[in-house]
Amino acid sequence: GPLIKPAELPSSFHHAYFLRLIIRREGEDYRENVYWLSRQMDVINWSNSTWYNTGVYRYADFTALEKMENKNQLIVSAESKDESGGRMKTVVRILNKGPGIEFAVRLRLVKRGVKPEILRPNDVLPIVWTDNYVTVFPGQTVELEGWYKKWNAGNGHPDVVLESWNNQVV
Repeated sequence: GPLIKPAELPSSFHHAYFLRLIIRREGEDYRENVYWLSRQMDVINWSNSTWYNTGVYRYADFTALEKMENKNQLIVSAESKDESGGRMKTVVRILNKGPGIEFAVRLRLVKRGVKPEILRPNDVLPIVWTDNYVTVFPGQTVELEGWYKKWNAGNGHPDVVLESWNNQVV
């Protein structure tokens, strides 16, 4: 593919920022990677480096991530289906209708009807997701699929719990 030269960051970029790379195939989004980067990079202590440890004088500055606001309106829908061999598949769609980035979104499936304060022991495990800790940009819809054994979900359709860096739980 074509070689793209890196651009200079505008001075208006804050200490931490997101880089979103999208690969398109035949005009459609095919793959996406999101990176969170810092204007202040790690400063490595190479003079005291060994084969098993390399110290750092100064770490990258990601403190701006701690100040991310939670003004996003997420619309989450899920559909679970029985598959062969006692397996189930749940498809979850997350739409970000808010003005900001929803960062480090993690999905969990829990046995239906469990109160939020006791969710962890009732997680549907093991589960294989198509992706994890995704970032959802304003106006973007992300679709994730998860596969698991039906009896691990209490032989029913599980509930979806969404957690993110912005501290939103849906």
